Amino acid sequence: MISVLRRERGFMQNRLALATVAAGMLASCATSPVSVDQLPDVGGGSLFVGVPDWCQVTDTETVLAACEGVSIRVSGSQAAAREEALEKAYTSIARKLESNVTSVQTVRQRMESLGARTSISRTVIEEAIIDVEGVPITGLQETNTAAGDVASYFYVRVELDRVAAESEVLSKIAATDAEINSYQSFLARPGGLDRARALYPVIGLAARRDGLDRELALVGVDTKRVPMAARTADIRRQAIASIDGLRFVLEPIDRASLAIGTDLANALRERAGLNVQSTGRSADVTIVYTVRESFQYEEGARIFSARADVSGSLRDASGRVLSGFNHDAKGFGGSRIDARRSYQTELAEAVADDVLAVLLQP
Repeated sequence: MISVLRRERGFMQNRLALATVAAGMLASCATSPVSVDQLPDVGGGSLFVGVPDWCQVTDTETVLAACEGVSIRVSGSQAAAREEALEKAYTSIARKLESNVTSVQTVRQRMESLGARTSISRTVIEEAIIDVEGVPITGLQETNTAAGDVASYFYVRVELDRVAAESEVLSKIAATDAEINSYQSFLARPGGLDRARALYPVIGLAARRDGLDRELALVGVDTKRVPMAARTADIRRQAIASIDGLRFVLEPIDRASLAIGTDLANALRERAGLNVQSTGRSADVTIVYTVRESFQYEEGARIFSARADVSGSLRDASGRVLSGFNHDAKGFGGSRIDARRSYQTELAEAVADDVLAVLLQP
């Protein structure tokens, strides 16, 4: 999961938030909207017979409108044409709203602004952000539909009352902040796995709040941003810190497993960002493991290949088993040591996924 999320999706180029909103609503729409004045006519420059008068739209500061027509014959049915016309109208509104925003933070910038340090917390935040991307714009309403009797086009008009939308988004922001504040009592818990689990839902709420704030910047007329109160921001910060502060200890089952302990600990620190401490210190999560390695020298390529079967369990501070794991990993290098370090990178990311799954447990 972490290795996948590190790809371009996580660190996408700067783009406007509405492009994502529209994509979430309009996954099947790959073409540009067709404006009514681009539809075929019967001569003399007049609109094609069957286009309703209400398809002529004029925007105001507080109300945006769009009307789109789609061929029923090409779409196959009135229902399909209506759906496509609605999608095109939504896209048209989205593009109009884009001009209201000069810049939007990327997912990476938003994670850094939240103070995430480890791959675990960054993955949690990124997944939460992605979960709220593509939510339909608040306040969009389908106001008229009609099938052109001669043109064989289906027309849909959509309007966005920005004043009403702004009011609704502000209400949602207030409700989300109140929900985050309800976790205040969990801050009194001592640090550790229980505290991190208790505060984990705050990450999703903070991502929802972030999405609402960006939506407000798009639809708002009088209000473009509502800063998060210091109390609410502190709860969010401490939720992230609880995840980043989890302490891990490696506990090999046998001597063969002990031999890779140092390199594995380094991989978990460097690649997964886990706070791995020396064996014997108190830990929130103990990674108990055993490994079976095999090496092969490949004459043609003149490199070593390593294969490892690693199994074990994650245990809490009391020794209770939280989950078990079994991973196969492969690596290559000019020496056995290099090949081992190569597979340990893959292994570290797999174990980090196991830790993330533990955080999600009730």
